Parts: sequence; structure tokens; C-alpha cells
Amino acid sequence: MLDRVDIHIETPRVDYEKLSGDWVGKSSAAMGARVQTARNIQQLQFTNSQSDMICNIDIRFANIIMLC
Repeated sequence: MLDRVDIHIETPRVDYEKLSGDWVGKSSAAMGARVQTARNIQQLQFTNSQSDMICNIDIRFANIIMLC
């Protein structure tokens, strides 16, 4: 445990009104559309690939040079 480091940061208090405001995020449908767009881009990227890669998680270091 010689490398143990404790970090302590004091932050100002946030008012409840700021945390519980009427901020509205993106709908599930909008987020789903963004995810599908990203999947479509990946599919196009790997369509011409001569390997079994089908998405970014399959990329290995040696393949990065080939994709550039």
C-alpha cells in the first residue's frame, strides 16, 4: 500500500432548486436514433473490411493502421 493516495476536495453546496429544476433531457426515442446512427456508421466502416470485425470493440492495434 505504498502507492496509496488520498484526495480530498471541498466543493460548494449546491442548492436543491438547481438540482431539482425543470431541466429535461433527450427522450428515449431521440437517444435511440443517435445510437442507431452510430451503429450504421460502424457498419459502413467495417463493410469493406477483410476481417471479422463488425464494430469498434473488435478493433485491435494492428488493425488501426489498416483503417486509417
